[in-house]
Amino acid sequence: MTQPPIYIISLPDSHERRKNMAAQLNALGLSYEFFDAIDARGTKVTDCLDYDSDKRRRYFGRDLTGGEIGCLLSHKALYQKMLDENIEAAVIFEDDCIISEQFGAVLDELMGKTHLFDCIRFLGSDKVMKRGGRKVLELTGGHWLVRMPTAPGGAHATLMTLKGVKKLMPHLSPTPYPIDTVLGRCWETGLNAYTIIPGLALHNEELESAIGDKRFQKIIELEGVDKTLYPLTRTWFKLNEGLGKRWFFYSTYFRDKSSLRA
Repeated sequence: MTQPPIYIISLPDSHERRKNMAAQLNALGLSYEFFDAIDARGTKVTDCLDYDSDKRRRYFGRDLTGGEIGCLLSHKALYQKMLDENIEAAVIFEDDCIISEQFGAVLDELMGKTHLFDCIRFLGSDKVMKRGGRKVLELTGGHWLVRMPTAPGGAHATLMTLKGVKKLMPHLSPTPYPIDTVLGRCWETGLNAYTIIPGLALHNEELESAIGDKRFQKIIELEGVDKTLYPLTRTWFKLNEGLGKRWFFYSTYFRDKSSLRA
C-alpha cells in the first residue's frame, strides 16, 4: 500500500521538536515533511476573521488564546493544501508526539479501509479509553478501530481524508472552538471519526505546550449583562453538547456494525 503524505505541523524555530519527530519517523522508515505552523501568540485574537469571539465568550466566558488560534489556522492551512492539491488522505502530526513502532503497519492497513472513515484521531491513551468506546474493527497487531462516546481533546495526530476535510472546512470559518474541539463535534460536522487502541501516536505530556497553559484557566472575563447570562448560556451549551455526543454515538451503531463485515 502506498504511504500517504505525512505532515508535521511545527513552528519554524522548534528545532529540538523537529529533530525528535524526524528521528522517530526515520526509525520507522516513513517519509515526511514539515509544515510551518502559524504563530499567532502575539496577535489580537478578536481580529482573526476565522474566529467567533462572541460565541466563544458566551459559551466559555473567555477568548481562545493566540496559541490556540495559531494551531487552528495551521491545521486549516494544511486542510486547504489537501483541497488545492487533491490529496486523498494525509497523516497530520503536531510536533509533540510519541509514535508507536507499530504505527506504520497499522497505517498501511488503514489506507486500504479509507472508505470506512473520514478521520482517525490517534487518541487511544489509557486515560482517554477509560471513557469507554465501541470496538468496530480489529486491525493488525491487536489494535482496534474504536468509536468514542465522548469528544476528548487532542489534535496531535490524525489521519485525515479529503472527504473529511470537505466536511470540516465549512465549520472552521468562523468558529468559537480550537481545532481539537471541532474534530470532536461530529454531531455538527458529520465527520465520521474513530480512534485506535492501543494508542499509536500519543501526546508527549513531558513537553511544554507551544500553545501555552492559559487555555486551562477557568477565568470568567465577562461583565454586566453578559456575565449575568453566562450561567444560562453555559448550561445550554453543556446540555446541547451532551445530547449531541450521545445522539451521534448511538446513531452510528448500525454503521459500525456493518464496518465489522468490511
